[in-house]
Amino acid sequence: MSTRIYLIRHAETEPDDDDATLWPLSQTGEQQVKQLAAQPFWDEVTAIVSSTEMKAIATVQGIAFEHSIPLFTHDGLRELRRTPGLIDNYSERAQQVFEKPAISIGNWERAADAQARIMACLDELIARFGQSPFAVVSHGMVLALLLAALQDALGYTYEIWESLGFASVTLIERNS
Repeated sequence: MSTRIYLIRHAETEPDDDDATLWPLSQTGEQQVKQLAAQPFWDEVTAIVSSTEMKAIATVQGIAFEHSIPLFTHDGLRELRRTPGLIDNYSERAQQVFEKPAISIGNWERAADAQARIMACLDELIARFGQSPFAVVSHGMVLALLLAALQDALGYTYEIWESLGFASVTLIERNS
């Protein structure tokens, strides 16, 4: 049996020097949430599972309420752990992390570990919610690692990451 899973990257944030897990949504992000809420796929979604980070929860909390969909959180969906603060060369750092998944770049969580975590999380969620379509709300880097693994395209993880816009939705189908 195949399960429909909507992978959603959180809406745009307002970065500051604090811990990225606490960044609020930007005004653009708030507009993205409104556009996301209007999408027709919510009619078939029976559960939403979000990262525990505030930006992910803020992306779907109102949607869950508006559409009467149960909202759960799972720490396995969190972003790749990294050092606090803003990084001037973030794209360059991300590329290094993806190109050297077995190494901790700049004290960040190893991409291989983050990928194993999100793959295990997806398997757990399919076992729990896999009888009907559900949505997963997470972060760009771990979603790119997940999609690269599912597509057997690990050499293209950076390109996948670049293609994932804020509040973007990717439909995947997995066997439950």
